[in-house]
Amino acid sequence: VLAVMLALVLSATVQAQQPATSSSELLFSFWKGDERKLLNFGDSKKEAYDAAIRITDSRLVGKTITRLILPINTVDAENCSAWLSTELKLETVDGVKTNVPDVCSVPFSAEETGWLELPLPKPYTITEKGVYVGVSFTITQSGAANNKPLLCTNDVNADGMYIHTGKVYLNWQSISQTAGMSLAMGVVLSGDDIEPHSLRPVVDNVVYGPKVGVSTTYVALSNIGYAAVESLDYEYTVGADKGSGHIDLAEPIPARYDARSEFLLEFPSQNSDVEVPLNVSITKVNGQPNTGAETACTSMVHPLNTFAKHRPLVEEYTGMWCVSCPTGFVSMEHLRELYPDDFVIVCYHYKDSMWLGKELPLNTNGLGFPHAEVDRKEAFSVFAGYNLDLCWGADEPCKKHGRIMAPADIDVKASWADSEALAIDVEATVTFSFDTPEHNYKLGYVLLADSLRSDYWYQANGFNVSGSNYGELMAPFTGTGDYVFGLTFNQVPIGFSDVKGDAGVFPAQIAADEPYRSSYRFSLADAVNTEGVSLVQNREYLRVAVYLLDGDVVVNANQFKVPAMPGTGVGRVLANDSADSEPAEYFTLQGVKVDRPSSAGVYIVRRGNKTEKVLIR
Repeated sequence: VLAVMLALVLSATVQAQQPATSSSELLFSFWKGDERKLLNFGDSKKEAYDAAIRITDSRLVGKTITRLILPINTVDAENCSAWLSTELKLETVDGVKTNVPDVCSVPFSAEETGWLELPLPKPYTITEKGVYVGVSFTITQSGAANNKPLLCTNDVNADGMYIHTGKVYLNWQSISQTAGMSLAMGVVLSGDDIEPHSLRPVVDNVVYGPKVGVSTTYVALSNIGYAAVESLDYEYTVGADKGSGHIDLAEPIPARYDARSEFLLEFPSQNSDVEVPLNVSITKVNGQPNTGAETACTSMVHPLNTFAKHRPLVEEYTGMWCVSCPTGFVSMEHLRELYPDDFVIVCYHYKDSMWLGKELPLNTNGLGFPHAEVDRKEAFSVFAGYNLDLCWGADEPCKKHGRIMAPADIDVKASWADSEALAIDVEATVTFSFDTPEHNYKLGYVLLADSLRSDYWYQANGFNVSGSNYGELMAPFTGTGDYVFGLTFNQVPIGFSDVKGDAGVFPAQIAADEPYRSSYRFSLADAVNTEGVSLVQNREYLRVAVYLLDGDVVVNANQFKVPAMPGTGVGRVLANDSADSEPAEYFTLQGVKVDRPSSAGVYIVRRGNKTEKVLIR
């Protein structure tokens, strides 16, 4: 029921920017003004709404709230008010639970949609208790906007969305986490200590890096001034090393309190057995001195003998029968092209000619295709990633997981097990960064084939619309037909071990920097689809991948291209090489199998694993 109530649609009503604040004011909002479209939220009922955010940042204690900026999405609302309260409290009035704010309540009229600036009759100074800032109204008419009258951003914050309604949320509830959004209202603050150019750096308390070479860490940047940030200068010290730099931001940090950005800091690794302090300071903002109270931060650098690159495992579920799956096809190819060494991508086919018929990592019952997950930890849109606008953004969730520190390095090698190239031996060497007395680590193995194609394979296509807004990446599918032939499929698993992983690889206690070796053999005779047809089309396009599981979650992965057989070109298939002796199978150009041609025309003829187009007169 909750999932139904939280159905989202893009807002078509409030598209304008929030009104600008004056030069000496801060604008607090969970919407950071980064041009993303807003979301509608509501429970599709004519009823009373109370909704609020909470300001708890200790840096804002002593700042004064002078006015509110409210996004109005409907004119069919009565009993409208904005309010401040130090607590959320309901009292029964005439038999109805009613919100009772304890600071102030300001009535307003929702006469038109857009941003409404509402001055407070008396400015309010934020105390250490914090303050709730909310709106209340009653929806009186049905309609698209009225069904979801609250305007939100898709950022999740602990204090981003509290709600009470007359029919669904009968008591105050904090729902930002479950709804995946926060209210988009703005709160304008004034104070004597508000600075124009004020940027606060934040670094993890402990930064891990290799003992030798170059270490890196992301420095988060929080804008706590009232001006947008377009450039910055920084300095750092680590051990005896010092450095500095200047950065012109590709996208300015908006002029909203705590609007964020980041940059990647590189510094010399410290060949030491003990932790070394790292200090980072922002010296200038927009070419002016950084005047904030928190211009620097300190961390500790922990040098490691074994420092692993984290390559997330990206698993997509697809099928040639699926009319929506061209987006997955394009997205995975796009990732592969942009980040050939950053991710390990596996495209599991289901109930088509590349399906092995084996248990897949996810139960496909009720699973919407295409479906993608990173590290078996987070599902994401293969089309949009985190971006609400239609675009190719699948790299963002994958890169986010790649920044998580991996507990171990994985080195992978593969070789042919025999002179006939009938099997592949895989050797994985796993080296951990830390001693681990207890663990639940397991290994999984995948044999991947690239450049798979067949004349009689086609991808069902639901994007056969000329002039669509999907961009040039979707060109093979827009305006081309309901079925697309001639595609080449990559990253297809044609063999894999137990998808839950092998638990017998590691000892009960793991020692840091100790290489643990494991092996696995793939028999190419097993690389057949559910019709018994071999999926080994060319031995020069085979790869092996190994992933490390911690319980059910993948924590690192790596891959290795299977070396070519000496003196060979195109690898032979394992099925009967004397294909001419096989009985002929006939298919129409739409991929429909027929007993034999019933009329003249072009047909696809398959004998064994060889296919050709023939004209039958």
